[in-house]
This record gives sequence, structure tokens and C-alpha cells, in this order.
Amino acid sequence: MSRPSPYGQHRLLEIIPASLIWLTFALALILSFVWPLGAIIFVIIFDVYWLFRVFYFVIYLVGSWGRFKKESRTDWFAKVQNIKNWERIHHIIFLPTYKEGYEILEDAIHSIEKSTYPNEKMIVVLAGEERDAERFR
Repeated sequence: MSRPSPYGQHRLLEIIPASLIWLTFALALILSFVWPLGAIIFVIIFDVYWLFRVFYFVIYLVGSWGRFKKESRTDWFAKVQNIKNWERIHHIIFLPTYKEGYEILEDAIHSIEKSTYPNEKMIVVLAGEERDAERFR
């Protein structure tokens, strides 16, 4: 018995979300003709579900924003200096680009340059996509 290819399994997983969306639309439309009260109940349950999803999202968004504000006040360079032999650590920073203008790249590089971490401890790699090879060069 042959096993299905990984591509086929991956493709199936891509199809499921879109199928569920179309099934939801079709179910609402069919129910509106066959059982109008059922369509109303379905739409109300669907709306309440998405309302709870939005509340859930907002709660975690506000919590994440608070954590971000707290962490952005942390002096990370001081914490790094507490690590034994921290001077031996070098960081590689990849800047992948695809049709970005020179100004955007310039701003990113200037931001890296202005950081509190020593510039001689950073290696910046500017990487372009092959689809944009001519423009990247």
C-alpha cells in the first residue's frame, strides 16, 4: 500500500479552511430557504462565536501591549553584560528584502547602528530574493 505524498497531505490541510468557509455560507443560504428559523439561530450563534473570538483577541492584545511596554523599558545590554564571556558573542542580523526602497533599508541599518550594543559585535547580512535579483544588485 503506497503512502500519500507529503504534498498531497499539505494540500489537503490548505483546502480545509476554505471548505469550512464555503460550507458555512452554503449552510446559511440553504437553511434560509429550508428552515428560516434554523438560519436565524445559525447566524446568531455564528455572530456570538465571533464576538467571543474578538473579545479573546482584544484581551490578549492588551496584555501583550502591556508586556511589550514593560519589556521595552528593560536595559537588555546591562543584562547581557552579566553573562560570562559576553564579549565573545557576535550577532548575525539578517535583513531580507524584496522590492524595498533604499530609504527603508537605510533606516533599518541606521537603527542597528544607533543601538546600544557594540557595532563591532554585529554582522549585518543584506539578503535579497531571487525574484528581485536585478533590482537588489
